[in-house]
Amino acid sequence: MNGWNKDKILSLFGEAAQLGLKIKNDPHTVLKEDMTPVTLADKTIEDFLAKELVDEETFLIGEETFETKGKEYLDKALCGKCWIIDPVDGTANFAASYDTWGISIGFAEKGVIRQGGVYLPEKGELMLTDGDKVLYANCQGAKSFQEVKDALKEVERPHKPFTGSSMVALSQVIAKKGIIPIHNPVLATGSFVYSAVSLAAGRDGCLITNAKLWDVAGIMPCYARLGIKGGFLGDTTKDVTDCRIDPSYYHLNYTSKDAFRLKDGAVFAEEKVTIEKICSVCKLDYTFQ
Repeated sequence: MNGWNKDKILSLFGEAAQLGLKIKNDPHTVLKEDMTPVTLADKTIEDFLAKELVDEETFLIGEETFETKGKEYLDKALCGKCWIIDPVDGTANFAASYDTWGISIGFAEKGVIRQGGVYLPEKGELMLTDGDKVLYANCQGAKSFQEVKDALKEVERPHKPFTGSSMVALSQVIAKKGIIPIHNPVLATGSFVYSAVSLAAGRDGCLITNAKLWDVAGIMPCYARLGIKGGFLGDTTKDVTDCRIDPSYYHLNYTSKDAFRLKDGAVFAEEKVTIEKICSVCKLDYTFQ
């Protein structure tokens, strides 16, 4: 499939979710070399999406298979049309039988993420781009994926002011390595897409993460359309939500342990002043391994 088709993507989200839910009770969890878990669902869903999405005109960058592709393939992927997928975002949550996990699909062309979407099957939350619009559904307890699809409606920017009581969401890396001297309540859910949708829906006031490209690719085009901004802890002048897959944003040394990771902690929020406030006091402790 050489371009974004909302109806086809919705169908793939539904089918991929069913594959994951069938495996969840017996996920066959093992640890990868970087000591992060991977389950049978990660591999099964990525294989399924690859078969449905990749053709002669498109490439794929997936969390579970990118290391098998080689530099030539990945360079061509970033220059051409490319699907970027995280088959199970929040794998540790999934393996531990939590419901905070999701599936992320992004579509990039010429090094820019153009369209994207994320689906949280057990939360009943779905967000994806449709041209210049962002569609969103929130219907936990839906008896079928069709109910989730039927609940989709265009969503606008939350317009929720950041205050001292606003929730600040943290990724696992930030929770473990971050120095965060703020008074706001913080929440580390273990799933980037869960926290990312919470910010877009207006529940959280800020998100701090050091995620990888496949984590962010599905939500980034949604953020761009909603006006949500993203700056680095060490450089608030860069806006990650311009959706460029740029070497100043991501580690693009494919053999590095940090391959495709954001080059610094990134802060996402509705207002630039919030990003600057958080970045002025927070930092990552890279000496902690």
